[in-house]
This record gives sequence, C-alpha cells and structure tokens, in this order.
Amino acid sequence: MNDTENLKGKVADAISVLTVKFKVTPEEQAKLKEPTIEIYERRSRYRYDTNRLQLNATPEDLWPLVIGEEVAHYIHFGINPHIFTVKPEEATTVFDFLPRVFSVEMIGRYGGLVYASVKGLCEFPFKKSHRYTENPDDTLDHLGHELGYQRAYKVFELHGDEHLPKLARMNAREVIDFSRKVAPISLYERKIMPLFNRT
Repeated sequence: MNDTENLKGKVADAISVLTVKFKVTPEEQAKLKEPTIEIYERRSRYRYDTNRLQLNATPEDLWPLVIGEEVAHYIHFGINPHIFTVKPEEATTVFDFLPRVFSVEMIGRYGGLVYASVKGLCEFPFKKSHRYTENPDDTLDHLGHELGYQRAYKVFELHGDEHLPKLARMNAREVIDFSRKVAPISLYERKIMPLFNRT
C-alpha cells in the first residue's frame, strides 16, 4: 500500500467516525463534497477554499489527533460554511480575525481529540506550540491556534464529545461565549463571570 492509499484509508475512517460525532444530518451529508487528499511536505492542514486535505506523511502527522483535527475542519466547514463570514485574509482588524481563528481551531482540535479518544488514545496534555513563531506575520494566527487549542482541551476534559455538534453550528462569537461558560479556564471565567450570569 502506498502513502496516498494509506492516507485515504485513515481519512475515510476519521470521516466515518466524526460525521457521527458531529451529528451530521442527511441534508448536511448531501452537501459534503469528498475532499481531495494529497501528501504535503509542510504541516498538515485543511484548505477550505479548495476542499483539500493536505497531510504530511510523517509518523507524527499520521497520528489520529492530527488526522482527526484536519477531518474535523473539513466537516465543520461543510456543515457551517459561514463560520468565516469574513475570510481571514480579508479581515481588517484583530477583532475580525482572532475570534474566527480561535473558534475554527478550537472546534478542529476538539474534533481531533474526540477522534483520537475513539482510537484509544486518551491522554492529551495541552502543550504550548512554537511551530508558528518563526514568521512574525503569523502572530495572530499562532495566538488563535493556541487559545483555541487550550479551550478545546478544557472542553474535552470536562465534557468529552458532548458539545461538539452544538459548537460546530455556532458562529464565532457564540463559540467563544458558550465555551467560556462550559469550560472556564481563567480565574475571571471561573469566579467572576458566574456572578454576572445569575438571573
């Protein structure tokens, strides 16, 4: 079996598991177009603009967490194509860009964690990454990934796959607000926000 066939098999498995976990409806399933899968020499990613899963064939990128995350992006954009009402490259302010990157990366990593747990990998300590810092122009993208990943680990730790279908259908602002309530990280979110939310 060559590398491309191996990737296609892993992607097909992740799609079959995650469409169930995202609770993809028959109507949504009909709109999902099969992605093009290609071996990519840089970090694995899903290109929503061309519907391409570009996966690095190195062993660490074939880990279920990575494959699951990229497939989760594919499903997320398929069922919620308006998550980027402003495309990242068209954003004019940090307030346009950062919430969308945060929400997309949070849901992608959340899906990756769900898939990896289904495959029997259950320990996922959150570690800050430095893989984006070599390019100063990527600072906001890096920050969006880090914040999104951190929240995904917390949501998964506290709730397993329970909130994945709901979060995947929200807009960026709703993702931020909801995930802060169900998976508070900071002292402010844990102690102060609940005081304001009392009715």
